[in-house]
Amino acid sequence: MKNIILVIISSFLASCATAPGDSDFIPENRHQAIKHIIKIAPDWFKKQLTSESAIYATATAVSKDYQMSIKKATLYAKVELADKISGKITAEDSAMSMEKYVGKKLTTASGIELNAQNVVDMEIKGYEIAEVLTIPEGNLYRTFILIKKPLDKE
Repeated sequence: MKNIILVIISSFLASCATAPGDSDFIPENRHQAIKHIIKIAPDWFKKQLTSESAIYATATAVSKDYQMSIKKATLYAKVELADKISGKITAEDSAMSMEKYVGKKLTTASGIELNAQNVVDMEIKGYEIAEVLTIPEGNLYRTFILIKKPLDKE
């Protein structure tokens, strides 16, 4: 009898848990959102695919609009793909020093700023969408995408 009650309670609690794709799921904080994304991410997104005949790139994006989430994820994946093929990084440093008198006291301030950019300027052709998964998150759509570019195509 106790086992039956435990099974019923366990089933009830499991049915109340937030499941991936639950349109009522709205994370309460950033930590909960990150855990949820990791939980719902498909295996092909989590594990880097490698091949001698193709280059793979994955991305995820979120939007209030279903189609926009797919377009954004595709764009991010294409950027990753372009970076894998021909990424260049540029960096720029700037230093600043400031002195001023406040009353009779000299105050100084200095700072260094570093800007680094990953610059990719190339046309991406011949890629294929290998996998796509869109999951509702509350009133948003999260899309995971995997694109593949065969190495024999330009």
